[in-house]
Amino acid sequence: MAKDVTATNLATEQDDLPSAVVETAPKANMTREELRAAMLAMKEPKVEKVKFLGMDIDLRQPTVGGMADMQRVQVGQNGLVIAVIQYACVPGTQDRIFEADDFDMLQNMPFDASWADVANAVGRLTSVNIPLPSGN
Repeated sequence: MAKDVTATNLATEQDDLPSAVVETAPKANMTREELRAAMLAMKEPKVEKVKFLGMDIDLRQPTVGGMADMQRVQVGQNGLVIAVIQYACVPGTQDRIFEADDFDMLQNMPFDASWADVANAVGRLTSVNIPLPSGN
């Protein structure tokens, strides 16, 4: 039976992030099943240490679904704030620091180097740049 897959919404609970690590070296003449298994194997998300608002945090690599959520809400909201809520964790853990209820408080903070550092870290973790607010 196929599993129904939908994009995740901004969660308020502490969802577990993927933790299984399965690495498969590619080999010549792989079968479809071998290719599929290797490509769908869960990989440990990358973590980058960032100083945010004067505190050391872990910023976890967003999932594909998480990136889709950030891009979808970015039109009407701040994708950078969503990234902080979803992927800023207590160092050495998978425990999120912020909750969905913190969105308005975070969005109304002054933009400083901390926010730029987070945007740059997300860019390095995803190879996608999150646009920064312009000074206009």
